[in-house]
Amino acid sequence: MRHYIVVLDKHAIPGEARVPVFEHVWAEYPSTSQQECTDHLWRANIGVTHHVPINADTIDGCVKLQLIVVMGENVGMVDAAACQARGIEIIHLPPDGADDQSRLDRLMDVVEAFIARVYG
Repeated sequence: MRHYIVVLDKHAIPGEARVPVFEHVWAEYPSTSQQECTDHLWRANIGVTHHVPINADTIDGCVKLQLIVVMGENVGMVDAAACQARGIEIIHLPPDGADDQSRLDRLMDVVEAFIARVYG
């Protein structure tokens, strides 16, 4: 299975992500407006945001979405009730003072662990 990983606001998450070992498409946008959110995520099964809110309308328009990773402070910008209703997992990786590359490495650890757990 090909996994679609979409980063909504790459400008806020500097560094270079390592290339996953599984079949994937990696798309990153420097920034995403609320109006563009569904257009950017519609084909993703994994979405990554730092500060772009993901509301119920976006979640309803993204039927393949299985995981949202929040890299910013405010995990509440993702509609948790809509995610729960659709079985979408939310993982919060808040800023912790680590350098940018370490944060991206942790993101990739989370993504790879999710793929291994869900798809074996």
